[in-house]
Amino acid sequence: MAKKGATQAASPEVKQLAAQIQAAQDPEINTMTGWLNAWGQPTSMSGMTGHSMDSMPGMMNDADMTKLGTLSGSAFDRQFLTMMTAHHTGAIAWPAPSWHKASTDPPRSWPTASSPTRPPRSQR
Repeated sequence: MAKKGATQAASPEVKQLAAQIQAAQDPEINTMTGWLNAWGQPTSMSGMTGHSMDSMPGMMNDADMTKLGTLSGSAFDRQFLTMMTAHHTGAIAWPAPSWHKASTDPPRSWPTASSPTRPPRSQR
């Protein structure tokens, strides 16, 4: 979604924000992909059966992304910002119940202390 924003947004501010989001998320994605590789787990949803992104708060489905791709100008900017806000809010909320269940340190220690849904250290 950030890639679309960096290229399709009408506002220079939205384009800049999208580029910043992409730059911030790329290292996070690389970190998580590294963990999955180290654990011998699939690194894409296509290799996982019985898992759906639809149940995760803030995850956009193909129809959402297709609709976003059809928009332009300020309509694109508004929809992009609305979707990205929902996506980032969901990204904070959906993994919180699992943080304390992690069996290895990287996922347990990775969430930032600034997260409002992060469990107390005693529960991680």
